[in-house]
Amino acid sequence: MNTGSFEHFGCEFQVKYFILKGLDLLVNYTWLHTDKPVIAAPEHMAYVEGNYRLNKFNFNLSLQYINNLITQIKPEEINNSYALLSARVSYTAADLVTFYIDGNNLTGQDYEINYRYPMPGFAV
Repeated sequence: MNTGSFEHFGCEFQVKYFILKGLDLLVNYTWLHTDKPVIAAPEHMAYVEGNYRLNKFNFNLSLQYINNLITQIKPEEINNSYALLSARVSYTAADLVTFYIDGNNLTGQDYEINYRYPMPGFAV
């Protein structure tokens, strides 16, 4: 179905800062304005990630915040906001071999990206 015409604009920035040798911080923010409600287009999105490298190990912790994500327009508009905390520990055994363990949605946040399609809770 053709959704018709619409106009949207916004801004995004990203900064990566190397705090110490092996330790860096990445920050990303996006703001989006739409003249009509658009499914799966959040108004605000923020992401913070920290990485620490020690020899062959890499430790990663990230937080993603989504605000005013539209999941349904009709019969009524439904918006979601949520924050997701994730972590990863990896070990590089050889040039082409890395072992890792991921933890996603560590706080067990209930959220949907698409209406009535819940996303997984805590997962490792």
